[in-house]
Amino acid sequence: MTKTRFVGLLAVGTWLLLAAAVPASADGLAQFKKSIEPQIPPNTLSYKNAKALGDDGFELDDVVITPPPSSDPKADKPQPISV
Repeated sequence: MTKTRFVGLLAVGTWLLLAAAVPASADGLAQFKKSIEPQIPPNTLSYKNAKALGDDGFELDDVVITPPPSSDPKADKPQPISV
């Protein structure tokens, strides 16, 4: 009985040490802000709120996309698109 308890405590202790040593993975929103958002041209994407949804997902609220201006001077100014 004592040997079983010792092995169980040793296993739990080892698991806790390994869990503390492994870096936490970023959530979906952090991954978006790190890898995708820097690639978006300035002033083309805006949102009011952002929320992480697990390890791979995220939600953006009140998103507004503004297309970049055209190189044609006769073209109309691009209108923002609310999503």
